[in-house]
Amino acid sequence: MKRKLIIIIIAILLIPISLISQKKKPYTFDDAMKFKLIRETTLSDNGNWLAYTLVPDRGDRTLIIQSLNDSIKFIYERGAKPKISPNSHWAAFEILPKQVELENAGKKEKPKSKFGIMNLLDGKTITKSKVTSFEFSNNGKWLA
Repeated sequence: MKRKLIIIIIAILLIPISLISQKKKPYTFDDAMKFKLIRETTLSDNGNWLAYTLVPDRGDRTLIIQSLNDSIKFIYERGAKPKISPNSHWAAFEILPKQVELENAGKKEKPKSKFGIMNLLDGKTITKSKVTSFEFSNNGKWLA
């Protein structure tokens, strides 16, 4: 009995020492570069959908369109400037060129952005080029 008590006491004393001896990993520049800013937030008129972009310091941004009622989440690489239709059935957004393509392109041959419209009921997306601006009608059934 006395031996078990000594073992328990030693174990209790060693646990805090092992926790103290674990060093925290120092915060590095690489850690800072992994942060992403939340930008271009928009909420649907009925409050059921939230859209936002995650913007890293360097690299391509990511568009997130998330249902606030359940676990549905759509992720679109290089998506930007999201707009959700008033009836909450559609999300329209700009699709940016890859960041590396923009940086490597000359001034005359810069890649162009595209346009995407996503059906929020099934996640299917249609993309088009040569669209410079877009806006939903008041009822959300039309896009101009």
